[in-house]
Amino acid sequence: PVLNGGPAKSVKQDVVEADVVKGGQAEAPAEKGGYIDVILRKRNILRSHTKAVVEDAMRKADAYLGQGEFEKAERAIETAQFTVKENEIHLGDSLFKEYSSKLEVKAGEISSGEEAWNRAAQERARSEAIESQRELRGQMETDRQKRISELMSSARAFQQQGRYEAALDQLESLIAIDPQNDAALTLKSELEDMVYFRKA
Repeated sequence: PVLNGGPAKSVKQDVVEADVVKGGQAEAPAEKGGYIDVILRKRNILRSHTKAVVEDAMRKADAYLGQGEFEKAERAIETAQFTVKENEIHLGDSLFKEYSSKLEVKAGEISSGEEAWNRAAQERARSEAIESQRELRGQMETDRQKRISELMSSARAFQQQGRYEAALDQLESLIAIDPQNDAALTLKSELEDMVYFRKA
C-alpha cells in the first residue's frame, strides 16, 4: 500500500522506519491515524501474532509430548523459533529473550523426554524378550515331557504285546531325550533280558 503518497513498503520496513523516526524525535503527523500510529499498530499486530505463534507451539508441543510424538513436538517449537527470530527487531530485546527462552526450555524438555522414552522402550523390549524366552523354554519342556510320556506308553504297550524289540526302539528314543530317566533305563534293561532269554 502507498502511505502519504510514498512508495509501497512492507510492514516490517514500515515498523523499522517508524522506530527510527520516533527515536530521532521527528514530528509525527498531528492528525489521528497518522503515519507513526499506523506503523506502531502494525508493529503491535506483529507482536501479537508472534505471541500467539509461541503460545500455540507450546500447547502443541505439550500435547505431542504426552503422545510420545517427539518429532512433531520438535517441529512445532522450531517453527515458533523461526517466527521469533524473523520478528526479532519488532519484538524488542525483552520479548525476544522471553520467547526465545521459553522455546529453548521446551526444546530441552522434548529432548529429555525423547531420551527417557527411548530408554523405557529399550527396557520394555528387553523385558519382553526375556519373557518370550522364558515362555519358549517352558513350552519346549512341556513338549519334551509330553514326548517322553508318549514313548513310555508305547514301550509298555509293545511290552504287553510281547513285541520287545519294538518296545526297545521306543525306549531308545526316550533315553535320547532324557538320558537320566530311571524308569526308561530300568524297563530297557528288563526288555533286553527278555530278548536275550527268548533267543537263548
